[in-house]
Amino acid sequence: MAPALTANSFLLTTSPHSRLTSLKKPNRLVVCAKKSESSSAGDVETENSNGFRFGFDFGKVSDVNSLIRVVNNGSSGAVFGKRKDPNTVFVAGATGQAGIRIAQTLLREGFSVRAGVPELGAAQDLARLAVNYKVISTEESKRLNAVESSFQDPEAIAKAIGNATKAVVTIGPCENGPTTEVTTSEALQLIQGAQLAGVSHITIIYDASAPSFTSTNNVLDGISSFFNNFFSKSQPLTLKEFIDGLITTDLKYTLIKTKLTDDSASESSYNVVVTAEGITQENDYKVTKSQIASLVADVFSNTEVAENKVVELATSPDAAAKPVSELFR
Repeated sequence: MAPALTANSFLLTTSPHSRLTSLKKPNRLVVCAKKSESSSAGDVETENSNGFRFGFDFGKVSDVNSLIRVVNNGSSGAVFGKRKDPNTVFVAGATGQAGIRIAQTLLREGFSVRAGVPELGAAQDLARLAVNYKVISTEESKRLNAVESSFQDPEAIAKAIGNATKAVVTIGPCENGPTTEVTTSEALQLIQGAQLAGVSHITIIYDASAPSFTSTNNVLDGISSFFNNFFSKSQPLTLKEFIDGLITTDLKYTLIKTKLTDDSASESSYNVVVTAEGITQENDYKVTKSQIASLVADVFSNTEVAENKVVELATSPDAAAKPVSELFR
C-alpha cells in the first residue's frame, strides 16, 4: 500500500526556495514558410534557437488557425479559483513529449484541456500535425484551449490555469517544448500557481530515466522528434526537497516516480504496476509515455483513490491489468 502523506495549509509563497531564483528562459521555436522548388505544396522550415532546422510538408494540411483556441492569460474570467470547472485539466508543458500525449488522452476521455505552452505559435504547428494525422478529432478540438505559460511566475501560472480544477506536470527532459526540460524547481513554481488558482488536485510525473535521443518516427512526437538535443541541466532541487515543498501546501496531490520510454518500446504491451516509493527494483521495466497518459486520465477520473500518495510506477510482462482503484490500493 502506498503511504498517504498529510498536507497542511502553509502557503509556499511565504517561503520560496532559494534556488527558485535561477530559472531559465524557455527556448523559442521559429517557423517560417518557403516555396518548394519541386512541388506546389508549401514546405515549413523550422529552426530552434541552436540553429537546428528541419523541413516538413504542410501542403495537404487544411487551414486550422482556430483549431486551438487561444486564451489570453489575463482574461480567462476564472482567476484564483473563481467559476471553476471540475471537468477541466491544466496540462503544463503540453508540447512536451509526455505532455502532448497526456493532453490527447484527456481529450479522448471527455475532459476539457487548458494546454500550457511556451509559445502559442508552436502549439498551432502541433495542431496542424494533429489534424493531418487525425490525432485529435474536431469535437475534441472544441474542448482544447491553449494558453501561453512559463514556469517562472506563480501568479501568471494561476491566471493560465484559469477555471481548471486539476493540473498535471511532467518533470523531465523535453517537457517544456521540444528541446527543454522541466526541473523540480519549475514544477514547484507551478504548484504555487495551482494553489493560488484553487486547483483541487495536481498530479506530478517525475521521470527518472536517462535522456534518450533515439527517434521512434512516432507521429505523436510531432515537432519534438525532429530535435535530438536539449540543454542538459542538473536539478535545482532534489526529489526529497521537492516532495517536502509539495506536502507543505494544502493541495491534494499524486506524485508518480517512474522511468519513461517511447511508445514503440516492448513495454507498451506490458501492464503497469504501482508500488510504494522506494521499493522498485533495478530491472523493473520502463513505462511508455502513452501508458502514463492513460494512468493520469484514470487518476483524474477517480482522484480519491490516489490522493496524497507518492508512488513508483513500472511495467511487468507478468502483471495483470487492474483498474486504478486497485493499482493505488
